Amino acid sequence: MGELTALIPKRIINLVSTLAAGYSSTEINIAIQKVVNTFEKPDGIDVRLTGETEDQKETGAFLGKASTIRYHVGIFILITQLIQSVSRSLF
Repeated sequence: MGELTALIPKRIINLVSTLAAGYSSTEINIAIQKVVNTFEKPDGIDVRLTGETEDQKETGAFLGKASTIRYHVGIFILITQLIQSVSRSLF
């Protein structure tokens, strides 16, 4: 079942539903976004998809930053070890 909540002063409509068997949330979100893009909206009305889609974007951004930091720390450790081994061989 679904739920429709309308808050007129803020012009917010929340659509909530459960995912039917055999469908992925990504497929459904893409289909919904295509339909939303075809709506003619009056001025002052903004339509956004939030929820799982927003969470996925935030998680992806965080993982990207974490991977970059991990890569740079690894390079720093390798360079530090290289410098240590060169300095040991010199003395």
